[in-house]
Amino acid sequence: MPRCRCMTATLLCITLGACGRGGADTTIATTDTTHPATEAVAASQPESSLAASLQGAWVLNRIPPQRMPGLSITVTIDSVTDAHYFGRLSHYFSGNVGQDPGRYAHFSDSIRHDGTLTLSMPAIDGSVPGLMMAGTLTTDTITLDRFVLGPDTISSGQHRWILVRER
Repeated sequence: MPRCRCMTATLLCITLGACGRGGADTTIATTDTTHPATEAVAASQPESSLAASLQGAWVLNRIPPQRMPGLSITVTIDSVTDAHYFGRLSHYFSGNVGQDPGRYAHFSDSIRHDGTLTLSMPAIDGSVPGLMMAGTLTTDTITLDRFVLGPDTISSGQHRWILVRER
């Protein structure tokens, strides 16, 4: 059975050439129908499409937001091949003390079919604590289930840690 959804007509009227009939605030009911062949393709390669959405910079945030100074970390996914991603730590401040991201190994792994992934960045020479984040990708947010800095698992009681795509 098709589902019905309403969408604003601004983009739809441009596509259909229907501008001027009802204005930009008009809503148009459309139906979603999925062709079986489309579902088969999506089911056969979900990891690669999820991995493709990973490329770019991801900034660590806390919900609710932390007061400054706090932990400021950015990881960058430089490249993606199929379901595999490759990246590095690109920014790391703790309070008002910066750490050299070059002291951490680059990471590579594969995103799993359920959207879970792991970013593991051990220290290259052992002089600084390693960093590991594991979570689930949803559009432009990675909700962290696990966040480890050196020997400590970072948890903040009522707080939740996320990585948000930098725009």
